[in-house]
This record gives sequence, structure tokens and C-alpha cells, in this order.
Amino acid sequence: ATARMTFDRTTSQLTYSINISGVRDEDILYVTLHQAEAGKSGPVVLRLTNRSANPIAGGNILTLRDRRSLEAGNLYLNIGTKAHPTGALRIQISGANTSPPGRSDHELW
Repeated sequence: ATARMTFDRTTSQLTYSINISGVRDEDILYVTLHQAEAGKSGPVVLRLTNRSANPIAGGNILTLRDRRSLEAGNLYLNIGTKAHPTGALRIQISGANTSPPGRSDHELW
């Protein structure tokens, strides 16, 4: 899977585009955003989709708590499939690139 995420520090808007490969679209159960540091499990922060969808794109406003978790590198994506309903893939959101001058958005990976 590949995920491109952008966070706007002015509006707290998290925008995402996720493309899942190696699994049939109809086998995707959900894509969720969780709060936890690398290597640990945590609660769901946002449900990005709860159906077979690929690619997945959208945006959500983060709460202050979730924004702090994002800035600390403590958010991750979890992708559940029919073969692995508790999670087939985890993508830890690990950082942000520096914004160009005059911009408040940051590209995440």
C-alpha cells in the first residue's frame, strides 16, 4: 500500500490518498487511523472507510489530542482484509517534510 497524507497546521485538516495493492478491492474491510507509538496497538481515531474501496481519498479535521499524536509520530493506518480482519497492514505515520515558505501544510509519509 502507498499512502500520501498532508496536514495543514492552520486548519488541522488531514488529507489522505491511500492506494492498496496485493489484495482484491472486495476483500478490503476497512482502513482506520489509530493512536499509538510504533510497535504498540492503540484505539481508533478515525475510520477512513468501512467498505471495499480502493483507492481511498478524503480529509478530516483532527482534534487537538490527535494533532499532538500526529506531531509526535504516534498515529498509524491499519488496513483490515477478509483474510486478516484485525489488520493486514500497518503504516506508521512517521514525520513531516518542511513546508515551503508561506505554506502551512506538511506532506506526511
